[in-house]
Amino acid sequence: MRTAVYFNQAKNETYKLDGVANMQQAYDLYKFVCSRNNWNPTMFTNDVIVKLK
Repeated sequence: MRTAVYFNQAKNETYKLDGVANMQQAYDLYKFVCSRNNWNPTMFTNDVIVKLK
């Protein structure tokens, strides 16, 4: 398993989520990440960079 790192450029915040299998799963979890951090889910693809480590 890997760690997904979400960086919100608009808010300059980073969130890490362990136990992610691949990039598809990292994107599938975006609603959870947005609700957990009070990020606007409609802006996710424009403002958030996702990387796997």
